[in-house]
Amino acid sequence: YGSHLGTSSLRRIAQIRALRPDLKLSPVRGNLGTRLAKLDSGGFDGLVLASAGLKRLGVADRIAFETKPEDILPACGQGILGIEIREDDRATREMVMTLRDDHGEITGRAERALNRHLNGGCQAPIAAYAMERAGNLWLRALVGSPDCGTLLRAEDLGASEEAEALGIRVAENLIAQGARKLLAQVGS
Repeated sequence: YGSHLGTSSLRRIAQIRALRPDLKLSPVRGNLGTRLAKLDSGGFDGLVLASAGLKRLGVADRIAFETKPEDILPACGQGILGIEIREDDRATREMVMTLRDDHGEITGRAERALNRHLNGGCQAPIAAYAMERAGNLWLRALVGSPDCGTLLRAEDLGASEEAEALGIRVAENLIAQGARKLLAQVGS
């Protein structure tokens, strides 16, 4: 109890504070190497980081605990990659289309629709996670206050082919709870 954790995300701070108010949470800046050095020098008891970065750098052994994305919600669209190509390049388009992930496209549409409807920016503490199963799409989302003292939550289920409508519906639920007022404090 009372450990000091560092993270670079208001979104993560808000969610962790709601789960564990006993923890001391502070912002930590810099690239991954800089952040790990701050941990190693005793500046923090732990860091909350995206595990993908640690794995990519070959330091996955530093991961002590991984959360599930539905428990600590990621940023809208986190993990989705986009490939931009020349509009008139048919050969490249055909090659790139073999990489297409229909599941990621559907879940991403719901998450992006939510973020767009909330006018979310890079610094806004907005999180969303969508999961698709058997033609149904579930979306859980939240908006936090800049001081991380307030956390608004919403979730809903809809048909996969109506991903954008689901995102807007969940955003409207958050707006009804006061999300616009919280986001105005961030300046997004």
